[in-house]
Amino acid sequence: MAAQKLLANYQANLGMVESKLKAERESGEALDRANVQIANLLASASNDAKGGNRDRSISQIQTIINQLGKVQKGTTAYPEAQELIQSAQGKLKQLKSQK
Repeated sequence: MAAQKLLANYQANLGMVESKLKAERESGEALDRANVQIANLLASASNDAKGGNRDRSISQIQTIINQLGKVQKGTTAYPEAQELIQSAQGKLKQLKSQK
């Protein structure tokens, strides 16, 4: 009887650990994709010295924000994602106000 209770407890804990591991993995992948998108945005911005393609930059920043929104709360990637979202939203606001 005690062994069955322990087994049930271990199985429940295993389920929670697997769920957290999945969230960490998915959030890390989302953050990695966002970082690649940020690098691409920075590269395209440096190639466009005049900065004339504001609409494209706005679209790219919004895509980055959407990607960062996939990072789940409570994961190790979440604090960094939130900082990047704030930064991106500030840049987005700046670009939109220049129109």
